[in-house]
Order: sequence, then structure tokens, then C-alpha cells
Amino acid sequence: NDPALWAHLEKAGYASVRRTGYADFDLPADRMDWCYNANHTNLNENAAKFDALTDDGKLKWFCFGVHSHDFENNNCWDVLEKFVKDYGNRPNDFWYATVRDIFEYEDAVNAATVTDTEITNNSDKTIYAKIGDARISIPAHSQYNIN
Repeated sequence: NDPALWAHLEKAGYASVRRTGYADFDLPADRMDWCYNANHTNLNENAAKFDALTDDGKLKWFCFGVHSHDFENNNCWDVLEKFVKDYGNRPNDFWYATVRDIFEYEDAVNAATVTDTEITNNSDKTIYAKIGDARISIPAHSQYNIN
């Protein structure tokens, strides 16, 4: 972890840098120093842990990194096939996004203004919230009145 290197990369226009290692399911506190949650050796185990998380109101993420040669060299394509079978095509449960998409969504959520009576979405993206048991969407540059 070299602060001079991070400063150089930020100055060069990099918005985030991934390092090796594994992280929990919280969004990275530092976008210039984040890592995956899983690879081919623990993909399904960590995906199951992510899927079992309870909704605590905080944004979470599951981000895995793999190379095709890892599956080929370790003869474990079945790991990826199981992952896709178990966690693919579940748009009501998961948002499938790029790292950039996730960071931009986090920025949109952080730009929202929340009071006792309303939520104002100050961003160019639709944001989502849960009020009681109701899941709501708040379009870009709009307000949601809390009853």
C-alpha cells in the first residue's frame, strides 16, 4: 500500500484499483484499494454466504475474479457451471453489474437527501429503497414522499 502510487494513479485518472486478496461483502471503503470476494477456489462457498446475508439496509456486493486458465488448469469448470446455475438469471434477487456501475450507484445513493418526510434523489440514476416491507424506486431527480 503505497500512498505515492495511489496519488499517481488517481492523478492519471484511475477511479479504482483492485488488489489481490479477499474482502467481506461491504462496499469498499477505499475505491483505490479494493479486492474480490472470491475466485475459482471459493466461488460457490462465498456466493452462498453472500446469498444468505440478511438485509441490514447497507449496500453489499459480491465481486469475483477468475481467469479461464484457472478453470482449465484446475479442471474445475463445474465450479463455474454450478455458480451460474445457482446465481444466474435471478434479477429479482441480484443486480448484475460492473464494478463501475456499482460505484456509480453508490455515489447516487450517497447523493440522496433523506428527511423524516421524503427522499430526494439528486442523481441521474434511479435509486432503490426499502420502507417497511415496501421496496420502492425513486427516479432520477425526483422525490418520494414517505407516508
